[in-house]
Amino acid sequence: MATRGTLVAPNFVSSMTQGDFVYFFFRETAVEYINCGKSVFSRVARVCKYDRGGPHRFRNRWTSFLKSRLNCSVQGDFPFYFNEIQSTTELIEGTYGSVSTQLLYAVFTTPANSIGGSAVCAFALQDISDTFEGNFKEQSELNSNWLPVQSVKVPDPRPGQCVTDSRTLQDLTLNFIKTHSLMDDYRFTQIAVDPQIKTPGGKAYDVLFIGTGPVTGKVMNKEAGSCGGFSLYKSYNEDHSGQASKESPEGEVFTMTR
Repeated sequence: MATRGTLVAPNFVSSMTQGDFVYFFFRETAVEYINCGKSVFSRVARVCKYDRGGPHRFRNRWTSFLKSRLNCSVQGDFPFYFNEIQSTTELIEGTYGSVSTQLLYAVFTTPANSIGGSAVCAFALQDISDTFEGNFKEQSELNSNWLPVQSVKVPDPRPGQCVTDSRTLQDLTLNFIKTHSLMDDYRFTQIAVDPQIKTPGGKAYDVLFIGTGPVTGKVMNKEAGSCGGFSLYKSYNEDHSGQASKESPEGEVFTMTR
C-alpha cells in the first residue's frame, strides 16, 4: 500500500498492533521544520489493521494513515530535544502511582552533528491515542508555517478512523487525509525491559537494560540514582497525576551522561 507524500526519508525502528490499529515508530525529515533548515523528528504513525485502500484512484493508498511527532526532551525555558528515536520496547502494562497504564519505553539520541546525548522516554499508549484525536496540521502555502487545521474544515466521518469498508469512503475524506496525515504538535541505541519486577517490599518497577551495542548493557530502574559509569537525571512523573493533553506525546525522560 502506497504512502507517497506522507513519509520523507523515513527510518523505521519498530511496530506494534493494538486494538484496531497498527502503530509504527520511526524518524524522518521534518517537513514542518523545513523552512528553518533540515531537521529529523521522531514519529509515531497509526493505520487501521483492515484498511483496504480507497475507491478508484485511491485504491492503492492508505485511507487511515496518520502520524505525530514524538517529543522526548528536557523541559524548561530552553528545552533540550532528543530528536532521533533509535529503539523501543514492547508495550508494557503496569501500575504507576496506583494508576494502571500501558506504556512503552524508547531510546532517543541527539543528531550526529550536535552535542552528543542519549535519553530514555516513556510514552503512555493513551497519550499517543489522544494525539490522533487532536488537531490536524497543514501548510496553506509553500513558504508558510504549518498551523492547526480549523475543526470546521475537518470532514465527517473524521479522517483516520476505522470503518467497515474503506473503499466506500467519500472523496472529501480521502482528499483531506491525502494532504493532512500530520497531526499538530501539542506538546544509547538498544533497549529492553523487564516489566513490573516486584521488590521484597512489594513495590513494582520496570527494569531497563540499555546499551550501546547488542551485548554490553547497563541496568537501571526508574528510582536509580546512578547506573554503572552513567549518571541518571530523572524527571519521571511518579504518580502520573497530571492531566493528559492532546499534544505530541511527550515522554518522561531519563537522560544519561558519562
